[in-house]
Amino acid sequence: MSSTGSNATRPKVLILDDEKMVTESLRMILEMETDYEVKTFQSPRAALAALKAEEFDVVLSDFYMPEMDGLQFLQQVKVLFPEIPRILLTGYADKENAIKGINTVGLFQYIEKPWDNNRLIMIIRNGIANSSLNRTLHKKIRDLDAAKSHVDALARAQNRFKNELQLARDLQSRMLPESFPVSDIFDFTVKFLPAMEIGGDFYNIIPLKNNKYAVLLADITGHGIQAALITILLKFAINAYIDTRTTVAEILRGMNAFLARSLPAGVFVSALLVVIDIKTGDCRFMNAGIPHPVIFSRQRQSVELLPADGLLLGLMDENEYFSGDEIQIDLQEGDCFVAFTDGIAEYAIEKGIQFGDEAMFQIMQDNMQLTTDKIFESILDVLTKHQDLNPNRDDITLLGIERKRKLGDINE
Repeated sequence: MSSTGSNATRPKVLILDDEKMVTESLRMILEMETDYEVKTFQSPRAALAALKAEEFDVVLSDFYMPEMDGLQFLQQVKVLFPEIPRILLTGYADKENAIKGINTVGLFQYIEKPWDNNRLIMIIRNGIANSSLNRTLHKKIRDLDAAKSHVDALARAQNRFKNELQLARDLQSRMLPESFPVSDIFDFTVKFLPAMEIGGDFYNIIPLKNNKYAVLLADITGHGIQAALITILLKFAINAYIDTRTTVAEILRGMNAFLARSLPAGVFVSALLVVIDIKTGDCRFMNAGIPHPVIFSRQRQSVELLPADGLLLGLMDENEYFSGDEIQIDLQEGDCFVAFTDGIAEYAIEKGIQFGDEAMFQIMQDNMQLTTDKIFESILDVLTKHQDLNPNRDDITLLGIERKRKLGDINE
């Protein structure tokens, strides 16, 4: 007797013949020579009921029976359980019907009476192997179908998410100014390189009273749709205070009070605010967590760091917030005040090596003869050469406020 192992499920064989002596003979042969579980029936209807109640690996049926013949029975088995191999047991004189059954019923095989025990066992064994293979194949197909459905669902969800991100990105871009104020004293330059995912950088130039303008550069913690929505909140925050408050400290404290009440938990805003008088040239700023700005001076051929610190916006309520020191700067002709977000310094130029502030300052130092716009482009050109190392990079923003030079001094 062969064995498939004590823990394995024993193959099950259903035998149908209206003569009990035949079914008993077949059962004894299979139980003696194999480890198959054999169930015998004399009634086709009882056999069909058993097939509906439990799983079988192969079905063996006689041809001539009073209730229905073997082909009719096996046809019903085929309809109900097409994957089960069907074997017809028939006399030599019924060989023509057996061949017909191969085509109409999809017989796996037929066995002639009187049967040869070895051939009988071989055919049943092959049928069981075929049944096992079919079940495995159908399971794999079902698993593949389920996996495909899952992938399709993920693809649909991803497309929806991409569409939502694009809407959020469009919304965020509409929050940025389309043009800058015209001044006889100042030029404004902005270079904005958005992240592949929606980042949190935001800038705005807003008219105040008495020929003054507020220039804001901000970086919202986090990315994605939340960052885009908070951009709108940030614009509301500054617009809420420009009519009643005109000093840098007043505007920052008002923005902080608004954001402390409105931002989600764990979300903050780093910002730098400049207030300039486009008639007199007076320029004052305060820093609330943005990297220290610089002035590059074409007259002195120097790049000067402007240390200025203050608390992030939204971190503390109005009573606890400290806005830092207000710094007045004196821009000479050709001098440019430059503020920037931390996406520049954190940009990778080699594996494990970031661009850093010093490299940016050196580009400024080496290109004083160029316009501010060209200097900013030179910085971005260096960064974009290494974009493959920065698939998840942050937004990059450079904002310049330049005291105008005479036209003859400008090298395009």
